Amino acid sequence: MPHPDVKATSDCDVPFARQLDQLLRACASRVMLLGAVAAENAGQERARLTEALRRRNELSPRWSYVRRENRDVTRMIDDAILVVDRLVCDDDLKQLYLDRLRELALESRIVDAVGTRQLQQLSRLRFRGDSDEARALAKRWAVPPMSQRESKSILSDGAGDDSLLNQMRARVTAERLPFRVISHDRLSALAATGDETIYVAAGVLVSARDIARTVTHEVLGHAAPRATGKSTFSALFTIGTAGGIDDQEGLALVIEERHAFLDEHRKHELGARHRATEWMDSGATFAEVAIALVDECGLPEASAIRIAERIYRGSNGTFAGLGRERVYLQAYCAIKAHLTNKPENEALLASGQIGLTALPALRRHFRFAPPAAGNMAAISK
Repeated sequence: MPHPDVKATSDCDVPFARQLDQLLRACASRVMLLGAVAAENAGQERARLTEALRRRNELSPRWSYVRRENRDVTRMIDDAILVVDRLVCDDDLKQLYLDRLRELALESRIVDAVGTRQLQQLSRLRFRGDSDEARALAKRWAVPPMSQRESKSILSDGAGDDSLLNQMRARVTAERLPFRVISHDRLSALAATGDETIYVAAGVLVSARDIARTVTHEVLGHAAPRATGKSTFSALFTIGTAGGIDDQEGLALVIEERHAFLDEHRKHELGARHRATEWMDSGATFAEVAIALVDECGLPEASAIRIAERIYRGSNGTFAGLGRERVYLQAYCAIKAHLTNKPENEALLASGQIGLTALPALRRHFRFAPPAAGNMAAISK
């Protein structure tokens, strides 16, 4: 994996950036949003709710969360915002830090609201996903596919070389990425990438195609850009810019499409997830969404429960949850359109958790170009 040397384009930017990096890293390390909205008993509840959906019994989640008092963290971020706002420096570079800090402040408030109705309002502000194009795409994709889905017969965290866990480990090793890979029973997704760890869902039956797609998505779409970001001196690449985490999901889907994984079954899943989030935002409960995913989208009960659990994270199922899934198709549409017009920007987007809105300012302060090997990556001036 090539690791770029990313430097500011002028020496006067460096002391300023280092000062802001310290603030940004300190704030980001304290928020941990996705961990806070994951229920402690997600695995047990998933099995119970799947059986209840099959029998059309009562579908009331009994999720329990480790409530975290995050007010001190929020105050810390708010103080950092005031400090940055008073600094005399390049306005566009300062704005990148301010925007990311404000995003982190909102995420910190969401952590404080886990398990309460306040979560739905705060989460809607953080994960907007209002694109008409994404809504239209979801409506088309959510229609049940005509072809038969590949048999799901491989245990995700099984001991065999063909398991998702071991295929992920093999790919991480082959790409020489500084990530460990472990199984986790609280995941509603098949896998998720953190700062130094890729988590694989425990005890899920998957197909060989599921495994190949998920490995490609997590390694090339998430782990590789994060590893590249860590090789730079700037926290804007390591911690990300505002919207960077969301837009990286769009880039990961574009990468899936390039590798021929965005087939009708994957589109069906993505469309159903988006539609489920729309239903949730319209006031539907967990039970109503899970039933609609089976009856209207034609999903198996186990898949319907995993999707409903995913969008209602942080909730009790009677009010809207995190709903992060609303950004996936919007980001996919935006990233695909952007790279069609400006393919040279892929170097920058793949150099960390970078959002589209940050590209103009980053272009002015950092220099990027394709290395000799051919993969787009960043280089110094």
